[in-house]
Formats: sequence, C-alpha cells, structure tokens
Amino acid sequence: EESFGGHLELWSRNLTSCALRVLPTLGRVVAIANDMSYHGYPHPLRAPPGRSRRGVAMYYYTAMPVHHAECSGACERRTSTTWAGKVDCAVCQGMCCADHCGMPS
Repeated sequence: EESFGGHLELWSRNLTSCALRVLPTLGRVVAIANDMSYHGYPHPLRAPPGRSRRGVAMYYYTAMPVHHAECSGACERRTSTTWAGKVDCAVCQGMCCADHCGMPS
C-alpha cells in the first residue's frame, strides 16, 4: 500500500533529481540496464506488524569493462557497490525531494 512507504527511488547521477518512485507491490519487477545507477530504499517500510517487504536482486556482469567519459576510470575497476552521499536539498528537484528535504510535494 502507498501509505506503507518503502518505495524504490531512482536518482540522477549528481543526486539533484529524483526521476521515479516505485511502490513495492507483489509481482512488480524493475530492471535497470546501465552501468551506473543511483537507486535504493532510503525510507523505511512503515507496514503494520505481520506485513513485510521481500525482494530479490539479480546482477549480470560482462567480461569486459565499460569505457565512457562519465567513468573517469571508475568503470575499469572490479564491479562493486558504490554508496552515494546525501541528497543536496538546496538543488533537489523531483518527486522524492519532499521526503528527503521536508519540501512540499
């Protein structure tokens, strides 16, 4: 349910714009097809006792590294999780800013 929260959020690379919030519902699949994506569940699920969220994550890695200007060499290293910093509320735009920055939605 929407009121339970716990949405998956998809953010721009500079964390200034939230492109999408995805409600966690039974059977929903989100596929992200790129080498660098800022996404996550920054707000806890507020489900009543006895309700929970379960998820499955799968990753596919290629044998060859990706090369492009945005990597600055980072894409040539072994693949691992990179944790992003906090949202900059001074420049935040999009539907997720209200939750992160206390802005009106």
